[in-house]
Amino acid sequence: MKTDMKNQELTEKIIGTAYNVYNTLGHGLLERGYESALAPELRRVRLKVHQERPVPVRC
Repeated sequence: MKTDMKNQELTEKIIGTAYNVYNTLGHGLLERGYESALAPELRRVRLKVHQERPVPVRC
């Protein structure tokens, strides 16, 4: 139950920050533009962020 609350708070923080960035910038930017604006905002609310991190894929 405690983990659920922690995840809920984290989710609300991420989504709220994303909405703030979108509302500030508006629509029409490429994904990279939103990513570049969102990353520092997530860091500002004390979240650890990695951009364009490679993900290993096995077939």
